[in-house]
Amino acid sequence: MSTLKADTIQSTGGGPVTLTKIGTMKHFAAYDLTSGSGVAYDSLNNSSFTDIDTGQQRLSYTNNFATAKGRTHNSGIGNVNDLTIYSLGINPVNESDILTSSIEVVSVYTNASSNAPFDYKYNSVESAGDLA
Repeated sequence: MSTLKADTIQSTGGGPVTLTKIGTMKHFAAYDLTSGSGVAYDSLNNSSFTDIDTGQQRLSYTNNFATAKGRTHNSGIGNVNDLTIYSLGINPVNESDILTSSIEVVSVYTNASSNAPFDYKYNSVESAGDLA
């Protein structure tokens, strides 16, 4: 087994190393939609939230992705409701809403008798792929 130890790793030009071509998370946002405008708890590469409608929001990236649909998305919702009754999910609204500069998502709950968009207290969206 080999061990690599370093205090600083620099690019060949002497600056910090930019890791843009590996399949790691390049965007995430954890946020609250109940305030009406979207409050970020924490984020990476997220420049703004746009509250479009109940449960529907656009997250804009600080640095664009290389391709619109050539990346993966993951999402999660936390709520105080009984999770044994409700199914909760965040998904892109339409295929056309997955852009290199932003993604538009909708938060939806489903139970045995109904489903609807809903503004949740805790939401998170993550994206992995190559940056432009």
